[in-house]
Amino acid sequence: MPKIKIWSTHTVGSSNIVVENEIYQPVRGGAYKEKVHTMQPDCEGDNISQKNASYCELTVQYWAWKNVNVDYYGFCHYRRMFAFTDEIIELDEWSNITCDYLTDRELKKFKVDDIEQISKLLTTFDIIAPVPVDLSKNKIKSVYEQYKKSPKLHIEDIDLTIQIIKDLTPQYFAAAKEFFSSSEAYFCNMFIMKKDLFDQYCNFLFTILGEFDKRKDTRHYSIEGYRTQGHIGERLFGVFLTYLKKQTGVRIGYKAIVFFRHTEKQAQILPAFNERNIPIVFASNEFYLQFLSVAILSLIENSSNENNYDLIILGKDFTTDSHKRLLSLIKGRDNFSLRFYDVGTFFAGYKLYESSTISIETYYRLVIPEVFAAYDKMLYLDGDIVILDDIAKLFEINIGTNYLGAVKDITHQGVVNGFDDNMLAYYKQFNCQDIINFINAGVLIMNTEKFRKNFSTKYLLDFAQQGNFKFQDQDLLNIICEDNIQYLDYTWNFFGDPNDSYRGWVDKYAPMGEYVKYQMAKNNIKIIHYAGNEKPWYFPNVEYADIFWQYFRKSPYYEVFLLKKMNDCAYNVIRSQIDGKNLDLKSNKTKQQKSKYLKLLPKGTRRREIVKKVVFFFQGKEYVTPDYESEGILVKYKRK
Repeated sequence: MPKIKIWSTHTVGSSNIVVENEIYQPVRGGAYKEKVHTMQPDCEGDNISQKNASYCELTVQYWAWKNVNVDYYGFCHYRRMFAFTDEIIELDEWSNITCDYLTDRELKKFKVDDIEQISKLLTTFDIIAPVPVDLSKNKIKSVYEQYKKSPKLHIEDIDLTIQIIKDLTPQYFAAAKEFFSSSEAYFCNMFIMKKDLFDQYCNFLFTILGEFDKRKDTRHYSIEGYRTQGHIGERLFGVFLTYLKKQTGVRIGYKAIVFFRHTEKQAQILPAFNERNIPIVFASNEFYLQFLSVAILSLIENSSNENNYDLIILGKDFTTDSHKRLLSLIKGRDNFSLRFYDVGTFFAGYKLYESSTISIETYYRLVIPEVFAAYDKMLYLDGDIVILDDIAKLFEINIGTNYLGAVKDITHQGVVNGFDDNMLAYYKQFNCQDIINFINAGVLIMNTEKFRKNFSTKYLLDFAQQGNFKFQDQDLLNIICEDNIQYLDYTWNFFGDPNDSYRGWVDKYAPMGEYVKYQMAKNNIKIIHYAGNEKPWYFPNVEYADIFWQYFRKSPYYEVFLLKKMNDCAYNVIRSQIDGKNLDLKSNKTKQQKSKYLKLLPKGTRRREIVKKVVFFFQGKEYVTPDYESEGILVKYKRK
């Protein structure tokens, strides 16, 4: 077996998942800036590590060329790697395979780190290159034009590079002209080469770049422009490959690049406080965070200074702006901690059932026992709630050796107790002994220690995927936790319903004793749960909506939400007036519809300009005050 090394470049200061085996080796590019090296640095021996800001990953290539002796030299990045699978895979317009998360499942699927597969390929090929990007698919004629259109780069640098090739390495000049006029490009400075070819390539590459450094001053370039030598390196690989294609006996293979969007290494979550730590977990997506802020605000306002509150939000792709808004809620509160945890790696590759009203985030609570391995007991709370008592009181309830502490679902009881025979048949298939007492999973005390002993996260997610349950993870938890649930008082998960609602009518089918308890809980509600499809932020007739809005007015999302609603209303008014009953705007009826619109928002009125300002704001357009007077139109909003 030939000696093969593939170096994966990691940037200084980053903390990403490391792929490492007898072939793969992580290397820190620009490591001269580090005081302590946590992986192989590119600043040992003969090196150009100090050029990393402009040469990018090429400093790693130079280090390997000068300091390592192997049969094959390969290079990739911490988030871009070759897919060595033999399967035919559909690629995007840039010849990439895109994955959300770097996981063992994805590495195995594409044989990224499969030593046997890599070794087999290199008995067939002398060089592995990326599948070329067909720029014509992106309406770009040539490699030269693509560079010319690249923002913050300078096409004269390519002109200079071609001239240097002609001056110093004329044997590559014809290949350079052919490559830059072609529409096939190779990006990322990724490849695997046999030793003699790699030595030939590096002599060519670093000769051209060294001369470029002498002839061109890039000190005043932007951050992206300062990486010019790295960008030129990508093109020089294309020139070299074009040259090799003309040579006899060189075997060239192509493999697609897998791009992983998220490669961040998740730090272990430990309790935020040493004493009186009350851990509370929420799950959300970016859109729902604005409503989750109400739950957090109500939790804060009803908290006690005697306790410390350890809040963690599970999710994916939260924006920096959302982090700032939510962290502002606990500013100046020393007994509160708020953290975010990306759970995306757990769900990569799974296809879990989502309903029209319940999204993928509902499954996030299933990973809590593994994510929070340092916790033996935790609270999980849905985001559509308002907390009216100290949540520490809920955490302090002793659930013994049970898996869960939770409240029975009063609506479910009504459904299976005579309201819907079809749903009753659905639940009977689970073979549970007590389907009438299924719990609602929106408020949970979780015995995470016991969960870890009996169920792995993989088991729970596989079960969820295979079960295809109507009520997703709630059905799953009821099945696996049967006979191991401590039932809590209804006050800890009281449903807020639309007044005179359909669901409130269903509740009356519940067993009389349970329904009476539920109604009595109304006198001492500790958590309001807007568990139905009608949420108070959209439906003002929901029971206890006024309490939701009491807290929402204090939220950093309040004005954002109102502006969005104003925009929606303005847009709908305008569209309804223009469109009528789905009329063709290009037809003769357009003028009739526009005339109705003008009656509602005539030119020259303040009303029209306010609506336009709102619509333009959300469309990202600049509002310009119209010159109606030149049209002979009386301006009624003009200041005197």
